[in-house]
Amino acid sequence: MAMNHKAFTSLLYLKYTHEKKYSVADDAKSLGIKPSTFYNYIEGAAYFPPDLISELYNLHKDLDFLNFFLDATDQMLTPRKKGSSGKDVTAELLDVHTAIGKLNEIFQKSYKDENLSEQECKDIILLINRSQKEIEELRTSINEQNN
Repeated sequence: MAMNHKAFTSLLYLKYTHEKKYSVADDAKSLGIKPSTFYNYIEGAAYFPPDLISELYNLHKDLDFLNFFLDATDQMLTPRKKGSSGKDVTAELLDVHTAIGKLNEIFQKSYKDENLSEQECKDIILLINRSQKEIEELRTSINEQNN
């Protein structure tokens, strides 16, 4: 499917200039481009890069940006449902405790000589990520229990 650049430019113009729904300066910064470049996209002096479209959508979750592309397909947007962990809060808390305990154990073993190797750093970062995942699952479990 070829991108209809003129129609997308019109959509940008509508959102940023006519409705003034979003800030060009803020969004340009978030997208890693100059505001003048973003104005060129809005005014049609340059085409909006397709690789920035998902980032633009993710800034505001504006369905008009997403539907611009979906309307030309036979696909339909449905909300993504978050799954339930199926564990109660106590079980999730134990998972957090286990993950953080393992992180602490590995860190203490690795940092004995006060110098971490590249592999030890990678292992520790992996355990930090696992701990964060377990904490998020605990947060989800708590929120599910309270709703």
